[in-house]
Amino acid sequence: MKFVVVGTGNVAWHLTDVLGTAGHTCVGIVPSSAHERAQTFAAGFGVELLPSAARIPSDVDVVFLAVPDARISMISQRLSTNALIVHTSGMTPIEAIAQPKRAVMWPLLSLTAGIRPQTTDWQWVIQSESTEIRTHLTEWLPADHRTIITAQDDERQRIHLAAVFANNFVNHLYYLSEQLLPKDNDASFGMLLPLLKGHIHKLEQSGPYDAQTGPARRGDSSTLAAQRQLLQRNPSLLAIYNDFTQRITDLYEHHEL
Repeated sequence: MKFVVVGTGNVAWHLTDVLGTAGHTCVGIVPSSAHERAQTFAAGFGVELLPSAARIPSDVDVVFLAVPDARISMISQRLSTNALIVHTSGMTPIEAIAQPKRAVMWPLLSLTAGIRPQTTDWQWVIQSESTEIRTHLTEWLPADHRTIITAQDDERQRIHLAAVFANNFVNHLYYLSEQLLPKDNDASFGMLLPLLKGHIHKLEQSGPYDAQTGPARRGDSSTLAAQRQLLQRNPSLLAIYNDFTQRITDLYEHHEL
């Protein structure tokens, strides 16, 4: 399979890397950002840097639009090719692609350009009106990558929203927890990693409802009061603490430990 990637961001980098590893040929990169970064991107994969979408070779099989959501429709309308057009957004409707041969292939993984994930649990959410296209996209991926086939935009969008809560929002909570650690010794976020790894293992065994622990789950009023006292000088964090505490308390109020 021959493909072109439009974009030079995180998803574009990993898409080029994954498909190249699977034996497919990237015949060009179309920049969507600073030219200097695009040159570095193309040179890193040893592929041609195409000056514009108009220069995409006529014999490519797939053009991947790994660009910001707001630019997908505009770029699609500028393409003049018979290739399959695939965008990589979790939220943008498939109809943003003007061409009839179209699909979505969104990675359900947190990705950073240049850093290969230390996991074999790659998942891609694939959407297309064509069964044949869905089959091709699945077969083009490495054999150990899993696919989640979805028929409608709202199914993919709900998966994306769930991922925002489970990954992006939780990561911000990690940042906030790091700010709460003592500053007068060698404490660092690393001391919390064994706790987090253990919790991930529990999630794999029982799911989030049964994995919940802590003073709010137990109804431990004295501990809750003491922790609220520690947060008195930080009203924004106290508001978050109170909101989460109330949600957990309400959820488990009638649950016997």
